[in-house]
Parts: sequence; C-alpha cells; structure tokens
Amino acid sequence: MMREFSHELREIETSDGLRIALQNLMRISVPSGVESEVAFEGEEEHMPDYVRDQLYMILREGVRNAVAHSGTDSIVVEVKISPKEVEALVWDQGLGFESSDAVSEGIGLSSMRERTELLGGSFKVVTGEERGTTLEVRLPLMREKGK
Repeated sequence: MMREFSHELREIETSDGLRIALQNLMRISVPSGVESEVAFEGEEEHMPDYVRDQLYMILREGVRNAVAHSGTDSIVVEVKISPKEVEALVWDQGLGFESSDAVSEGIGLSSMRERTELLGGSFKVVTGEERGTTLEVRLPLMREKGK
C-alpha cells in the first residue's frame, strides 16, 4: 500500500511536466535568501514517463542535499533534452566537500547513482572544498539497435 501511495505522489508531482515539477520543488524546498533557478531546454515529449519520474527523484534529492549540506546562496538545476538523451545538473556555490575515496557516499548519493545506472545512464559528482558541488546526470532516451 505504501509503494502505491508513493507512486501516486510521484505521479502528482510530475503530472504537469518535469519543468513545472522542478520549479515547484525549488519554490518549496529552497529557503528564502538562497537564489534558485531552473534552466530547461528541449521537448519533454522525448522522455518516457518512467524516465521523467526517476529523473525528478534524482534531481529532487540533489536539491535537498544542496539545501541541507552546502551552505550555498545559490542553487541551479539545468535540464537539456534531446531526442537521444537528457542531461541534467544540480549545482551550488557552497562549501563542497573533500572529493576522495575516503569520503563515504551517503544514502542520497547512492540512491541517485543507482537510479541513474538502472536507466543505463551516467552519474558524476564534481566537488572540492570551497568550490561548490555539481551533480551531473545523463540518461539515454533511445535504445541502440540490437539492444
């Protein structure tokens, strides 16, 4: 029952499209005093619903992480959709963190990476102390012939 409820909530969040869902997310999640922007390019009809929903959850977690951990005064979400792939970024100008294998990946980053990889995409975190953090997600939208 909880899975069905969770699925229904995700459908409601993205039912008007990814762009609107992200704008609502930023409006609700980003505190006043922190600048936020959603930059969107391309046509959403290239994205199957399941990709749209999973991408939203990945970006939502990225925004939540930036709000909770970065100490930033600016958060930007960028989405670029082409017929073949969708590229998305969440970046902040916050504190960043030590980027090394010694830093354990938390549940949020692990979840974002797992969702991305399950869709055949790539997930990358670019960060450094005092340099902010950028999450980069690429998801294919077309299957290669023979796969």
